[in-house]
Amino acid sequence: MSKHLSHCQNTFKGSKLARLLGNLSGEEMDSFHKFLSSPWFNGSAKVRSIFQKVKGHHPTFHSPRLTHRSIFKKAFPGEAFNRHKLDKYLSDLCKLLQRFMAQQEFEKDENLRQGMVTRFLGQHGQYGLLEKHHREAVQKLERQPIKGAAVYGQQLQLLQELYFNPDCKKLPGAGAVLPKMMNALDREYALRKLFLACEAINVAQVAGEQLNISLPDEMQLWLSTFADDSHPVFRVFVNLNRLLQGEGDEGIFTETMQLALEHFDEMEYMERTAAISLLINHAARKYHQTGRRCFLNYVHQLQLFGLQKNMFLYNGKMNESTFFNISNTAVLLGKIEYANDFIEKNKKYLNEKEREEVVALAKAFLSLHDNKAETALEQVSRVKFISLRYKLIARPLKSQCLFEIQKTKPGYRRVLHSELNAFKKFINKNNKIQKARKTRYLDFIYILKKINNYSGKHEELESLKNKFKTGRPIVARKWLLDKINGISKKGEPSPEASPVDKSINLLTG
Repeated sequence: MSKHLSHCQNTFKGSKLARLLGNLSGEEMDSFHKFLSSPWFNGSAKVRSIFQKVKGHHPTFHSPRLTHRSIFKKAFPGEAFNRHKLDKYLSDLCKLLQRFMAQQEFEKDENLRQGMVTRFLGQHGQYGLLEKHHREAVQKLERQPIKGAAVYGQQLQLLQELYFNPDCKKLPGAGAVLPKMMNALDREYALRKLFLACEAINVAQVAGEQLNISLPDEMQLWLSTFADDSHPVFRVFVNLNRLLQGEGDEGIFTETMQLALEHFDEMEYMERTAAISLLINHAARKYHQTGRRCFLNYVHQLQLFGLQKNMFLYNGKMNESTFFNISNTAVLLGKIEYANDFIEKNKKYLNEKEREEVVALAKAFLSLHDNKAETALEQVSRVKFISLRYKLIARPLKSQCLFEIQKTKPGYRRVLHSELNAFKKFINKNNKIQKARKTRYLDFIYILKKINNYSGKHEELESLKNKFKTGRPIVARKWLLDKINGISKKGEPSPEASPVDKSINLLTG
């Protein structure tokens, strides 16, 4: 076994337990310590000893001293190292951590607690207590001003447990429960279908595909059925569905955004994370299509909100697309210092195998937009990009850098020409790139070549501008438009033209 592989297998930081613990805040780590000290949950002193050993290395657990051997030595002083024995206690600690997480969520959700009490009473034949407790729980749910799919699901479950209890007298009065059950079922289904439809439409737009979603007719039925239903979650997803399908205006967007932010904490986890993500994607797409700066500001506001709510970390990791988009949005708004600070503070949350590539691209994008094209070119050139997704970000970025550098170093003009030809060949030969995405990159190459070889004819510029009127996404769309608009009659970019991209550079192109 190689020394590197042996080291990887003996360090704690890559384990499932380390990733789960990395998600906890310092306060939550203290609470988990108290949880482990309770004999009701944990009776093992060894488990507590192991936790004490790893706690000091939270949240990254990157210390080379934190190995399985050092953990074993802490828990079993004087004993010979036994990996099988240690794994058993690490597994126990992991199970207790998951139980603690479930307990934390259980404590936050009063409706869930009420449902558990109701189930307990029903299973123990206490129908009188069950009925009283059930009616109180259902009434409380009905009074709740913010109702998501989970609330309707809980309401349905409570009503079912009461109605189908053997001691329940179905007639004459209990039959009134049936319409309530059907109503709860309808609304839960409607919300979940809207939620999934929004996600499906968004994915289809990103991938450039068409999906057959049987939603419009159903949505019209729901809108007429729930006409008196003004609760925010339903409105959020109805509005999102309209926006994603190209209906609605900026007013609908801002109303939806306000509702989602105002009621974020009251929505269930999937609903609130999906709502914020879909709003970000829609605003970014609108900015990319229209160039309207207000949509870029909306993206930034939503990203700041998501960071505040710790929404972008999952198992102690941040998605690379999220990392790029937060950094790039700040750069495009001129918040260079914020973007640089974000990169430095959050790069530790990136997948370790891809961290170098992601950080290099983010810093190169920042440098280019800080009028440091040569620095950007150096940053993007010194990393060997392996993943296709990163190559598709690096290649256009490199071309943009070369275009800016050639203004003061004409020798780079030939380098840019060769780079664009090589990029075109790469796109055409790669079968892993979807057709719609290929078109975006090929349009970028075609337009940049035309700009670079501009002969001075006005009709050439008009022909290029018409490329942007189709509504079809183009990589670095606004940057290219800036170059076209900056061309003077002599065929050179005018001094007043902005040398940097003013549009969001989404990973989707």
